[in-house]
Amino acid sequence: MIATPTITPVYLPEENINGIDQVIDRIKFDTAMNTGSLTHIETNADILAFVDCLVGEALVPDFFWVNSERLLYTALIALLRDWFPKSDYSMDGLVYLLELMLSKPSPLDCPVGNFIFHQIETGMRVVILDDLTWEYQPSLFKHNKSGIRPADAGGLHPDHEDAFALRNWNQVKAVVAGETRNSVALSSLVRINNKS
Repeated sequence: MIATPTITPVYLPEENINGIDQVIDRIKFDTAMNTGSLTHIETNADILAFVDCLVGEALVPDFFWVNSERLLYTALIALLRDWFPKSDYSMDGLVYLLELMLSKPSPLDCPVGNFIFHQIETGMRVVILDDLTWEYQPSLFKHNKSGIRPADAGGLHPDHEDAFALRNWNQVKAVVAGETRNSVALSSLVRINNKS
């Protein structure tokens, strides 16, 4: 059942001068939370506005923590939009990626999330062969809009126009240490569960 969105304007970045953009952003946020679909969140600005609505209502204003969650949400939502099938571009897809951020498959002692973004940056993916061994193989990723394949390009630089997800992920890595990153992913999961 699709619920009618509640229009509650919230503060968004200063470029939303007339307030109409604030209402539209809140409608997109409420629609995503009610339907589970993120397909109406199309641009980088839409992603940033959605994340602002999701995190912007934090009860405890801890700048480091809230900023870390924003960066993580932005990276993962952009990853879903740009690199995953359209059917995965949903709140369920976001929850799944947040859960992957917490998992460390054997024989790798590193969260799966690192390897997902590694595919964009290097054009290579990690393939686990058995409980003890793994190898690199060319990534199968293909950008949904431009069609670029990181494997064919030798990976994408974070400044590449199609690397919005990677740029934000690199900011997450720069700001948040490994184990703290797990805590941020966990608190992000809790936030989503509390909103739904």
